[in-house]
Amino acid sequence: MNNFESNFTDSGVIQRHLTETGAVTPAQRKCQLGLWDEKKYKETGWPRSGIANILRDPTYTGCRVYRKRKKALYQGIVNRTCPRDEWKILPDMHEAIISQELFDTVQELMDRNKKERDEALAKTQKERDSFDNIFSGMVYCADCGRPMRFIWVPKHGKKKNYPHFVCSGYINQKKRTCESRHQVRYSELHDLVAAVLSMQIKLAGFAEKKLKSKAAAAVGKEFDERIKALSEQTEQNAGKRTRLYEGYAEGLLDADEYQYAKKVYDEEAEKLRDELESVKAERDKQVRLCSSDNAWLSAAREYKERKEPDGKMVRSLVEKVLVHEDGQLEIVLRFEEERQVISQIISEDGEHHAGR
Repeated sequence: MNNFESNFTDSGVIQRHLTETGAVTPAQRKCQLGLWDEKKYKETGWPRSGIANILRDPTYTGCRVYRKRKKALYQGIVNRTCPRDEWKILPDMHEAIISQELFDTVQELMDRNKKERDEALAKTQKERDSFDNIFSGMVYCADCGRPMRFIWVPKHGKKKNYPHFVCSGYINQKKRTCESRHQVRYSELHDLVAAVLSMQIKLAGFAEKKLKSKAAAAVGKEFDERIKALSEQTEQNAGKRTRLYEGYAEGLLDADEYQYAKKVYDEEAEKLRDELESVKAERDKQVRLCSSDNAWLSAAREYKERKEPDGKMVRSLVEKVLVHEDGQLEIVLRFEEERQVISQIISEDGEHHAGR
């Protein structure tokens, strides 16, 4: 640590440096000494909060520090960190690894940085408090799958901060799971989603006009023919089993012959019954998808007059958003099956009219 320059006080920069150089973490060191469970803590990385605490700790100047934490259950105090002015600091208690001068310089720089950061946050506090993030919990990294974190980032050359999404797997240096920030501006994501949803709503409106009751009836007719054929086969199977029993009762078949044939007919009957139930369920499903009660059409219909997307609209029509490393955005829409069925019907209807 004492090889760092005195102005090297950003815990995030130090964290990256320690991680990249493979420096042993405090948790790993305790595992090496047998103090902590290796299975649980050996992969623990460098925490930013821990680095900040190290930079603030006068122990490294040769001091002995007491009363940094306080616990008094009888007073209702459960192991809390005490303010620095309550610490008991005894100087020159052991060999120092950094000079008092360097430590004081670091404290001044950190205090100054904190003041500047607090002032910058105060200026945008009102805007940040009133900002409505309509994509909360819906944006993910396309590579590591972790949620994208919503943050405010200052634009280059500007004093104002702007909302962005950044991969949490990258900025979580304690256990990094991604090699790229995958950073995307909120405004860019908003504009793209607004355009995609606008197109979807227009497409749904067009589909609803083209979709007639005959489409659902045609689908139902197709399934009805299959249901009729299966029902006839089921009746034939029942007749076979009846005649089989009559033949056995009349002594035309012995017990082994009867049991063998009965097993074959019973298995056939079970197969027909399962297939018939499956076809009926599929018929009901397809008829429902092809009707104006289609879930996609119903959801899109609710927002056809909406000019700008809001959180409710986004959650109704969008499943999630994936951010790729090259900056490409992938909008994963809901109602995939419903949209495909409607599109297929419209496409077939268009081909039918074109061939007339």
